[in-house]
Amino acid sequence: LFHLVFLSCYVNLLFGQHVADSQVFGQAGHPDVATVDTDESELQADKQLGEMLFGTTGYKKRVEDSPPLLPTKESPTRHLIRPETSAPGAEPLLPIGCGASYEVVYDRVAIRSAPLTTATTLEVRQKGDAIELFGWDSSKLWRRCPADASGTTAGWVMLDHPEFGPLVRPQGAPLCARPLEPLCVAAAEDQLLELRHFLDEGHNPCVCDASGASALTLAARADARDCVVYLLKAGAGEKQQQSEAAMEAAASPGTRSLIEALVGESVMDTSALEDALADLTADARIEADRIQECLEDAKALKAQEERVIETPVEPSAPSVEVQDVIPSPKPVKLQRKGGVLHEVMHKAVAIRYLPSTTADMVGTRILGQFVELFETSGDKKWRKMEDPETGDEGW
Repeated sequence: LFHLVFLSCYVNLLFGQHVADSQVFGQAGHPDVATVDTDESELQADKQLGEMLFGTTGYKKRVEDSPPLLPTKESPTRHLIRPETSAPGAEPLLPIGCGASYEVVYDRVAIRSAPLTTATTLEVRQKGDAIELFGWDSSKLWRRCPADASGTTAGWVMLDHPEFGPLVRPQGAPLCARPLEPLCVAAAEDQLLELRHFLDEGHNPCVCDASGASALTLAARADARDCVVYLLKAGAGEKQQQSEAAMEAAASPGTRSLIEALVGESVMDTSALEDALADLTADARIEADRIQECLEDAKALKAQEERVIETPVEPSAPSVEVQDVIPSPKPVKLQRKGGVLHEVMHKAVAIRYLPSTTADMVGTRILGQFVELFETSGDKKWRKMEDPETGDEGW
Protein backbone atom coordinates (compact mmCIF):
# COMPACT_ATOMS: atom_id res chain seq x y z
CA LEU A 1 0.00 0.00 0.00
CA PHE A 2 2.86 2.36 0.81
CA HIS A 3 4.47 1.75 -2.55
CA LEU A 4 1.19 2.35 -4.37
CA VAL A 5 0.62 5.64 -2.56
CA PHE A 6 4.19 6.71 -3.22
CA LEU A 7 3.94 5.77 -6.90
CA SER A 8 0.65 7.67 -7.27
CA CYS A 9 2.11 10.80 -5.72
CA TYR A 10 5.22 10.51 -7.87
CA VAL A 11 3.17 10.25 -11.07
CA ASN A 12 1.10 13.28 -10.07
CA LEU A 13 4.26 15.25 -9.37
CA LEU A 14 5.80 14.18 -12.66
CA PHE A 15 2.89 15.30 -14.83
CA GLY A 16 2.01 18.39 -12.79
CA GLN A 17 -1.63 17.38 -12.16
CA HIS A 18 -1.79 18.90 -8.69
CA VAL A 19 -0.56 22.00 -6.88
CA ALA A 20 3.14 21.19 -6.67
CA ASP A 21 5.23 21.29 -3.53
CA SER A 22 7.50 23.70 -5.30
CA GLN A 23 4.92 26.41 -5.95
CA VAL A 24 1.32 27.52 -5.71
CA PHE A 25 0.49 29.37 -8.92
CA GLY A 26 -1.47 32.58 -8.91
CA GLN A 27 -2.85 34.64 -11.74
CA ALA A 28 -1.50 33.69 -15.17
CA GLY A 29 0.58 30.89 -13.57
CA HIS A 30 2.86 33.19 -11.54
CA PRO A 31 4.29 31.75 -8.34
CA ASP A 32 4.07 32.93 -4.76
CA VAL A 33 0.47 34.15 -4.90
CA ALA A 34 -2.00 31.33 -4.43
CA THR A 35 -5.18 31.08 -6.48
CA VAL A 36 -8.52 31.37 -4.75
CA ASP A 37 -9.93 28.09 -6.13
CA THR A 38 -7.03 25.86 -4.96
CA ASP A 39 -8.32 22.68 -3.31
CA GLU A 40 -7.21 22.42 0.30
CA SER A 41 -6.93 18.64 -0.05
CA GLU A 42 -4.32 19.16 -2.74
CA LEU A 43 -2.31 21.38 -0.42
CA GLN A 44 -2.50 18.70 2.25
CA ALA A 45 -1.32 16.15 -0.30
CA ASP A 46 1.66 18.37 -1.00
CA LYS A 47 2.65 18.35 2.65
CA GLN A 48 2.26 14.58 2.86
CA LEU A 49 4.39 14.10 -0.23
CA GLY A 50 7.10 16.27 1.25
CA GLU A 51 7.06 14.21 4.45
CA MET A 52 7.22 10.97 2.45
CA LEU A 53 10.15 12.18 0.37
CA PHE A 54 12.16 13.87 3.12
CA GLY A 55 10.80 12.46 6.37
CA THR A 56 9.16 14.28 9.24
CA THR A 57 12.47 14.53 11.10
CA GLY A 58 16.10 14.32 10.09
CA TYR A 59 18.91 16.63 9.16
CA LYS A 60 18.17 20.34 8.96
CA LYS A 61 18.73 22.04 5.63
CA ARG A 62 19.58 25.68 6.09
CA VAL A 63 18.42 27.90 3.23
CA GLU A 64 19.04 31.43 4.44
CA ASP A 65 21.69 32.05 1.78
CA SER A 66 19.69 30.63 -1.13
CA PRO A 67 19.19 33.29 -3.83
CA PRO A 68 15.66 34.14 -4.98
CA LEU A 69 14.52 32.41 -8.13
CA LEU A 70 11.63 33.62 -10.25
CA PRO A 71 10.81 30.87 -12.78
CA THR A 72 9.18 31.53 -16.10
CA LYS A 73 5.82 30.14 -17.10
CA GLU A 74 7.44 28.17 -19.90
CA SER A 75 9.91 26.24 -17.73
CA PRO A 76 9.18 26.44 -14.00
CA THR A 77 11.87 24.69 -11.97
CA ARG A 78 10.51 22.83 -8.96
CA HIS A 79 12.46 22.39 -5.74
CA LEU A 80 11.22 20.01 -3.04
CA ILE A 81 13.04 21.51 -0.06
CA ARG A 82 12.51 20.19 3.43
CA PRO A 83 11.58 23.03 5.79
CA GLU A 84 13.71 23.90 8.78
CA THR A 85 12.15 22.15 11.78
CA SER A 86 13.20 21.94 15.40
CA ALA A 87 13.84 18.56 16.94
CA PRO A 88 11.07 16.94 19.02
CA GLY A 89 11.05 18.40 22.52
CA ALA A 90 13.47 21.19 21.60
CA GLU A 91 12.81 24.90 21.75
CA PRO A 92 10.83 26.37 18.82
CA LEU A 93 12.89 27.79 15.99
CA LEU A 94 11.01 31.09 16.08
CA PRO A 95 9.90 32.70 19.35
CA ILE A 96 6.21 33.32 18.83
CA GLY A 97 5.20 36.77 20.07
CA CYS A 98 8.65 38.34 19.61
CA GLY A 99 8.45 39.04 15.89
CA ALA A 100 6.95 41.89 13.87
CA SER A 101 3.20 41.82 13.31
CA TYR A 102 2.24 41.86 9.64
CA GLU A 103 -0.95 41.32 7.68
CA VAL A 104 -1.61 39.56 4.37
CA VAL A 105 -2.81 42.17 1.88
CA TYR A 106 -3.05 39.98 -1.21
CA ASP A 107 -5.79 37.38 -1.82
CA ARG A 108 -3.67 34.38 -0.89
CA VAL A 109 0.01 34.16 -0.06
CA ALA A 110 2.17 31.05 0.15
CA ILE A 111 4.56 30.29 3.01
CA ARG A 112 7.46 28.35 1.55
CA SER A 113 10.22 26.14 2.89
CA ALA A 114 12.95 28.38 1.44
CA PRO A 115 13.24 31.92 0.06
CA LEU A 116 12.50 30.66 -3.43
CA THR A 117 9.35 31.05 -5.48
CA THR A 118 9.77 27.39 -6.45
CA ALA A 119 10.28 26.03 -2.94
CA THR A 120 7.83 23.70 -1.19
CA THR A 121 4.56 25.29 -0.11
CA LEU A 122 4.10 24.74 3.62
CA GLU A 123 0.97 26.81 4.19
CA VAL A 124 -1.29 29.32 2.46
CA ARG A 125 -2.52 32.45 4.24
CA GLN A 126 -5.67 34.34 3.26
CA LYS A 127 -6.05 38.08 2.86
CA GLY A 128 -6.42 39.72 6.26
CA ASP A 129 -4.62 36.94 8.16
CA ALA A 130 -2.01 38.00 10.69
CA ILE A 131 1.53 36.76 10.22
CA GLU A 132 4.60 37.23 12.39
CA LEU A 133 7.88 37.97 10.63
CA PHE A 134 11.47 37.63 11.77
CA GLY A 135 14.80 37.72 9.90
CA TRP A 136 15.59 38.52 6.26
CA ASP A 137 17.16 36.55 3.46
CA SER A 138 20.22 37.78 1.57
CA SER A 139 18.12 39.33 -1.22
CA LYS A 140 15.97 41.39 1.22
CA LEU A 141 12.86 40.12 -0.62
CA TRP A 142 11.82 37.43 1.90
CA ARG A 143 11.41 37.19 5.65
CA ARG A 144 11.18 34.21 7.98
CA CYS A 145 7.85 33.33 9.54
CA PRO A 146 6.41 30.40 11.48
CA ALA A 147 4.69 27.75 9.39
CA ASP A 148 2.81 26.39 12.40
CA ALA A 149 1.24 27.80 15.55
CA SER A 150 4.09 26.72 17.83
CA GLY A 151 6.95 28.05 15.71
CA THR A 152 8.68 24.67 15.45
CA THR A 153 8.71 24.89 11.64
CA ALA A 154 10.19 27.96 9.96
CA GLY A 155 9.01 29.15 6.58
CA TRP A 156 9.57 32.11 4.29
CA VAL A 157 7.16 34.67 2.87
CA MET A 158 7.78 37.12 0.05
CA LEU A 159 7.13 40.76 0.92
CA ASP A 160 6.54 42.18 -2.57
CA HIS A 161 5.87 40.34 -5.80
CA PRO A 162 7.48 41.82 -8.90
CA GLU A 163 4.17 41.66 -10.80
CA PHE A 164 1.36 41.65 -8.22
CA GLY A 165 2.87 44.20 -5.82
CA PRO A 166 2.67 44.06 -2.02
CA LEU A 167 1.84 40.71 -0.44
CA VAL A 168 2.24 41.49 3.28
CA ARG A 169 2.46 44.79 5.15
CA PRO A 170 2.84 45.89 8.81
CA GLN A 171 -0.41 45.76 10.74
CA GLY A 172 -2.06 49.13 11.17
CA ALA A 173 0.20 50.88 8.66
CA PRO A 174 -1.25 52.56 5.57
CA LEU A 175 -1.06 50.32 2.53
CA CYS A 176 1.68 51.41 0.12
CA ALA A 177 2.58 49.88 -3.22
CA ARG A 178 6.22 50.89 -2.95
CA PRO A 179 8.50 48.04 -1.75
CA LEU A 180 9.59 48.25 1.86
CA GLU A 181 13.00 49.73 2.69
CA PRO A 182 14.87 47.15 4.81
CA LEU A 183 16.77 49.78 6.84
CA CYS A 184 13.57 51.68 7.63
CA VAL A 185 11.82 48.46 8.62
CA ALA A 186 14.69 47.46 10.92
CA ALA A 187 14.66 50.91 12.56
CA ALA A 188 10.88 50.90 13.05
CA GLU A 189 10.94 47.37 14.51
CA ASP A 190 14.00 48.03 16.71
CA GLN A 191 15.98 45.23 15.04
CA LEU A 192 19.46 46.32 16.06
CA LEU A 193 21.37 43.38 14.61
CA GLU A 194 19.58 43.64 11.27
CA LEU A 195 20.07 47.41 11.18
CA ARG A 196 23.80 47.13 11.83
CA HIS A 197 24.05 44.44 9.17
CA PHE A 198 22.29 46.64 6.62
CA LEU A 199 24.55 49.60 7.44
CA ASP A 200 27.63 47.39 7.07
CA GLU A 201 26.31 46.36 3.65
CA GLY A 202 26.27 50.01 2.60
CA HIS A 203 22.59 50.94 2.92
CA ASN A 204 22.00 54.69 2.88
CA PRO A 205 21.49 55.85 6.52
CA CYS A 206 19.37 58.78 5.29
CA VAL A 207 16.88 56.61 3.39
CA CYS A 208 13.15 57.34 3.82
CA ASP A 209 10.11 55.08 3.62
CA ALA A 210 7.05 55.61 1.41
CA SER A 211 5.60 58.17 3.85
CA GLY A 212 8.77 60.29 3.76
CA ALA A 213 9.91 59.39 7.28
CA SER A 214 13.65 58.75 7.57
CA ALA A 215 15.13 55.71 9.27
CA LEU A 216 16.28 57.99 12.12
CA THR A 217 12.74 59.32 12.59
CA LEU A 218 11.31 55.79 12.62
CA ALA A 219 13.86 54.68 15.21
CA ALA A 220 13.09 57.72 17.39
CA ARG A 221 9.37 57.05 17.06
CA ALA A 222 9.90 53.45 18.17
CA ASP A 223 12.15 54.54 21.07
CA ALA A 224 14.90 52.37 19.57
CA ARG A 225 17.81 54.20 21.16
CA ASP A 226 20.53 51.76 20.15
CA CYS A 227 19.37 52.04 16.54
CA VAL A 228 19.44 55.83 16.88
CA VAL A 229 23.09 55.73 17.96
CA TYR A 230 24.22 53.56 15.05
CA LEU A 231 22.23 55.57 12.52
CA LEU A 232 23.82 58.79 13.75
CA LYS A 233 27.23 57.14 13.67
CA ALA A 234 26.59 56.23 10.03
CA GLY A 235 25.75 59.85 9.16
CA ALA A 236 21.95 60.00 9.52
CA GLY A 237 22.21 63.30 11.42
CA GLU A 238 24.11 65.16 8.69
CA LYS A 239 20.84 66.43 7.22
CA GLN A 240 19.48 68.98 9.67
CA GLN A 241 15.92 68.53 8.47
CA GLN A 242 15.97 64.81 9.25
CA SER A 243 17.53 65.26 12.68
CA GLU A 244 14.96 67.90 13.60
CA ALA A 245 12.13 65.64 12.42
CA ALA A 246 13.55 62.80 14.52
CA MET A 247 13.68 65.00 17.62
CA GLU A 248 10.07 66.03 17.08
CA ALA A 249 8.96 62.41 16.58
CA ALA A 250 10.89 61.03 19.57
CA ALA A 251 8.68 58.80 21.72
CA SER A 252 10.30 59.88 25.00
CA PRO A 253 12.29 62.80 26.43
CA GLY A 254 15.28 60.49 26.81
CA THR A 255 15.38 59.64 23.10
CA ARG A 256 14.98 63.30 22.16
CA SER A 257 17.80 64.32 24.51
CA LEU A 258 19.98 61.55 23.11
CA ILE A 259 19.52 62.83 19.56
CA GLU A 260 20.17 66.42 20.68
CA ALA A 261 23.43 65.39 22.32
CA LEU A 262 24.66 63.30 19.40
CA VAL A 263 23.96 65.93 16.73
CA GLY A 264 25.60 68.76 18.69
CA GLU A 265 22.44 70.56 19.80
CA SER A 266 21.86 72.00 23.27
CA VAL A 267 20.37 69.35 25.55
CA MET A 268 17.26 70.65 27.28
CA ASP A 269 16.84 67.76 29.74
CA THR A 270 20.19 66.52 31.05
CA SER A 271 18.65 64.04 33.49
CA ALA A 272 16.71 62.40 30.64
CA LEU A 273 19.96 62.21 28.66
CA GLU A 274 21.71 60.43 31.53
CA ASP A 275 18.86 57.90 31.73
CA ALA A 276 18.98 57.35 27.97
CA LEU A 277 22.75 56.78 28.01
CA ALA A 278 22.40 54.33 30.88
CA ASP A 279 19.73 52.44 28.92
CA LEU A 280 22.04 51.78 25.95
CA THR A 281 23.79 48.50 25.39
CA ALA A 282 27.52 48.41 26.08
CA ASP A 283 28.52 48.68 22.40
CA ALA A 284 26.02 51.46 21.71
CA ARG A 285 27.23 53.39 24.78
CA ILE A 286 30.80 53.22 23.52
CA GLU A 287 29.73 54.54 20.12
CA ALA A 288 27.69 57.33 21.75
CA ASP A 289 30.71 58.38 23.83
CA ARG A 290 32.88 58.46 20.70
CA ILE A 291 30.36 60.63 18.88
CA GLN A 292 30.27 63.07 21.80
CA GLU A 293 34.07 63.20 21.94
CA CYS A 294 34.26 63.99 18.23
CA LEU A 295 31.67 66.76 18.66
CA GLU A 296 33.59 68.26 21.58
CA ASP A 297 36.87 68.18 19.63
CA ALA A 298 35.21 69.85 16.65
CA LYS A 299 33.67 72.49 18.90
CA ALA A 300 37.03 73.23 20.56
CA LEU A 301 38.76 73.51 17.19
CA LYS A 302 36.10 75.88 15.92
CA ALA A 303 36.39 78.07 19.01
CA GLN A 304 40.16 78.21 18.57
CA GLU A 305 39.79 79.27 14.94
CA GLU A 306 37.31 81.98 15.94
CA ARG A 307 39.76 83.35 18.54
CA VAL A 308 42.51 83.50 15.94
CA ILE A 309 40.24 85.38 13.54
CA GLU A 310 39.10 87.84 16.22
CA THR A 311 42.71 88.65 17.28
CA PRO A 312 44.12 91.25 14.83
CA VAL A 313 47.56 90.40 13.56
CA GLU A 314 49.66 93.25 12.21
CA PRO A 315 51.10 92.36 8.83
CA SER A 316 54.85 92.03 8.86
CA ALA A 317 57.05 93.19 6.02
CA PRO A 318 58.47 90.34 3.94
CA SER A 319 61.97 89.46 5.00
CA VAL A 320 64.58 89.78 2.28
CA GLU A 321 68.09 88.53 2.83
CA VAL A 322 70.37 91.28 1.56
CA GLN A 323 73.80 92.49 2.40
CA ASP A 324 75.01 95.96 3.22
CA VAL A 325 71.55 97.31 4.04
CA ILE A 326 71.60 100.95 5.02
CA PRO A 327 68.81 102.39 7.25
CA SER A 328 66.17 104.06 5.12
CA PRO A 329 65.90 107.82 5.51
CA LYS A 330 62.53 109.47 5.61
CA PRO A 331 61.19 110.33 2.14
CA VAL A 332 61.73 113.90 1.11
CA LYS A 333 58.71 115.38 -0.55
CA LEU A 334 59.48 117.49 -3.63
CA GLN A 335 57.06 119.21 -5.93
CA ARG A 336 58.61 117.75 -9.11
CA LYS A 337 55.58 116.36 -10.98
CA GLY A 338 53.93 115.57 -7.68
CA GLY A 339 56.13 112.53 -6.94
CA VAL A 340 58.10 111.57 -3.84
CA LEU A 341 61.82 110.80 -3.95
CA HIS A 342 62.92 107.45 -2.57
CA GLU A 343 66.46 106.17 -2.19
CA VAL A 344 67.46 102.71 -3.38
CA MET A 345 68.55 100.69 -0.34
CA HIS A 346 69.60 97.46 -2.13
CA LYS A 347 72.48 96.82 -4.44
CA ALA A 348 70.18 96.83 -7.45
CA VAL A 349 66.46 97.25 -8.04
CA ALA A 350 64.66 96.28 -11.26
CA ILE A 351 62.28 98.65 -12.99
CA ARG A 352 59.60 96.72 -14.86
CA TYR A 353 57.17 97.59 -17.62
CA LEU A 354 54.16 96.39 -15.58
CA PRO A 355 53.64 95.98 -11.81
CA SER A 356 54.54 92.26 -11.87
CA THR A 357 57.69 90.27 -11.19
CA THR A 358 57.18 88.48 -14.50
CA ALA A 359 56.93 91.67 -16.59
CA ASP A 360 59.74 92.86 -18.84
CA MET A 361 62.53 94.82 -17.16
CA VAL A 362 63.00 98.31 -18.62
CA GLY A 363 65.75 99.55 -16.35
CA THR A 364 67.59 99.30 -13.03
CA ARG A 365 68.62 101.51 -10.15
CA ILE A 366 71.54 100.78 -7.87
CA LEU A 367 72.28 101.41 -4.21
CA GLY A 368 72.23 105.11 -3.29
CA GLN A 369 70.33 106.37 -6.34
CA PHE A 370 67.03 108.24 -6.01
CA VAL A 371 63.77 107.46 -7.84
CA GLU A 372 60.65 109.56 -7.99
CA LEU A 373 57.53 107.49 -7.22
CA PHE A 374 53.91 108.31 -8.02
CA GLU A 375 50.64 106.33 -7.96
CA THR A 376 50.29 102.91 -6.30
CA SER A 377 49.27 99.68 -8.05
CA GLY A 378 46.02 97.89 -7.27
CA ASP A 379 47.63 95.41 -4.91
CA LYS A 380 49.49 98.20 -3.05
CA LYS A 381 52.85 96.50 -3.68
CA TRP A 382 54.18 98.64 -6.55
CA ARG A 383 54.55 102.35 -7.33
CA LYS A 384 55.07 103.97 -10.69
CA MET A 385 58.32 105.86 -11.27
CA GLU A 386 59.41 108.45 -13.80
CA ASP A 387 62.90 109.66 -14.55
CA PRO A 388 62.78 113.47 -15.14
CA GLU A 389 66.06 113.42 -17.04
CA THR A 390 65.60 110.42 -19.36
CA GLY A 391 61.79 110.21 -19.30
CA ASP A 392 61.88 106.49 -18.49
CA GLU A 393 58.72 105.10 -16.87
CA GLY A 394 58.20 101.85 -15.07
CA TRP A 395 57.21 100.13 -11.84
